[in-house]
Amino acid sequence: MTLNTASIYSSDASLNATTANSLQGIIRYDRDLNKRLFVYGTFAGGYDELQDLDYRLMPGSGLSFHAIATDITTLDLLTGVGYTRESYNTGLTRNLVSATIGDELTHKLSSRTTFTQNLYYLPSLNDTSVYRLVTNVGLTTKLVSWVTANLLFNGRYNSQPVLGNKKNDVIFTTGLRICIRRKKRM
Repeated sequence: MTLNTASIYSSDASLNATTANSLQGIIRYDRDLNKRLFVYGTFAGGYDELQDLDYRLMPGSGLSFHAIATDITTLDLLTGVGYTRESYNTGLTRNLVSATIGDELTHKLSSRTTFTQNLYYLPSLNDTSVYRLVTNVGLTTKLVSWVTANLLFNGRYNSQPVLGNKKNDVIFTTGLRICIRRKKRM
């Protein structure tokens, strides 16, 4: 099971304005059916003040394929279906049945540094003019056994943003990840 969250907040004192305020999160469970195929269940959500998004909730599931599965490189190709509920502070609410088509790549550059990339295409099945693209490209470096340093580029595209908002959003972040693991019982 995987749990990821990301939050960004920034402001510009000279403009007396918020320049970023968002929170995104996802929980996902993968289950291998065999060496190549796996199923997944996911629940994602978040908000983005600058996009006027009060919340977006997205449960979903799918069948996926381990295209490459070595100790150095993994490439998973994902397909799935889900439901998206979006509510904007303008009063707009969307209830969409959506597909998921994507890839997730991980490549170990060294024993301590890993390159990651993913791309997701999320088209609405009940309104083909509505779709989102999400991509992440990053590097993680293990500093000690339980702390990693992260660099991440995040690109998001929304084909139908709320009137007055841009379709594209690009974020570059740095941070630390702290891993908490239970000891294995003997």
